[in-house]
Amino acid sequence: MTAYALNMGGVKWNIYGVGKGFSNASGGSPPRFRVIMNGYNKEELERQAENFAEKLLKHPRIQKVNTEANINWWEKDLYEYELRFNQAKMAMADINALQMQQMVQSFDRTTYRDGVLPNGEAFRLVATDLPRKDLWILQNETQRLDSSKVLFSKLASLEKQKVSASIHKENQQYIRVLEFEYTGSARFGSKYLDETMEIMRKEMPLGYTMERKTWQFGSEQKKQYVLLLLVIALIFFVCTLLFESLKQALMIVLLIPISFIGIFLTFYWFDFPFDQGGYIAFVLLSGIVVNSLILIVNDFNQYRKSNSQRSTLQLYIKAFHHKIIPISLSIISTALGLIPFLLHGQQEVFWFALAVGTIGGLWFSILVIMFLIPVFFVKRELPQNSSFDGFTT
Repeated sequence: MTAYALNMGGVKWNIYGVGKGFSNASGGSPPRFRVIMNGYNKEELERQAENFAEKLLKHPRIQKVNTEANINWWEKDLYEYELRFNQAKMAMADINALQMQQMVQSFDRTTYRDGVLPNGEAFRLVATDLPRKDLWILQNETQRLDSSKVLFSKLASLEKQKVSASIHKENQQYIRVLEFEYTGSARFGSKYLDETMEIMRKEMPLGYTMERKTWQFGSEQKKQYVLLLLVIALIFFVCTLLFESLKQALMIVLLIPISFIGIFLTFYWFDFPFDQGGYIAFVLLSGIVVNSLILIVNDFNQYRKSNSQRSTLQLYIKAFHHKIIPISLSIISTALGLIPFLLHGQQEVFWFALAVGTIGGLWFSILVIMFLIPVFFVKRELPQNSSFDGFTT
């Protein structure tokens, strides 16, 4: 009886009475399956994804297939409204597409400015009845168009649909993820998915592949983080040999993860999509930010050899003032060099994420060098009434 209850997916079984009870209720949502598809042509890959979704929807326990699922769990879902015209009915009503577009624009709630006043203050013209112009009114109430009244829903449709948050590529192949829920046992859902994928693979053109994917931490993501840790370990090893000090090498390595905070804050505050370019920004930032601190620590060690009687904080301040200008210029030049990748906005997803993450991390590293790193150099109280190159205590 227990084995039969487990196999009967979609039915909640509760067995109780004398002896040990049993229930097959999971207490959660239906099992969710994900399939990743790869191809060299974006449009053809989209058609193949839609074809595969139609095959999956033939099963009565699958109600909806999301062909624009996000690859990473932290990506936000993006939606857009698609306007479709019924050209036959528009022709009969003697209405063109431009008139329909003007009707929809009267319901626009965007916050773009229409102009600037002489005092520099931006303004936007808004209709007085805009608060009552919502989607339901547009689709269900007649709207005045020139000298006549028309019903928008009879001539066109406005549908909200999910769009891809970003475009992902790997080995020159586009990546598309499908996701769906199976109302029933995960065992039967997995079996049906495998059977459908076998049929789909026989119909797909050459050069297009598909495989199952889960939300778990995949081997590719593990590989990226392992490489990042390897870069940090190499930097620590080189700095240890260069400065002959584990403390100084550790201090330089600590600057790397702290500067990563700037990347996270940049993507969070400005609501930018995190893409594969963000991973590259971590690696690129790991090599750039340590250069600034290496210059300061190198000068600090030189000053310590010639002025051993001075406190470490004084020596660090001297080295900081000596190197902060070239450090600032190098960070500014690097940021300016990445600005061209920002001109096309989020359409160039990889390069945009790379530029945004690198610029945010570089600027945050300056704050770390100015306010956090000096804590490592405070060893003892500064001598009273002593001066050092213009610094008096």
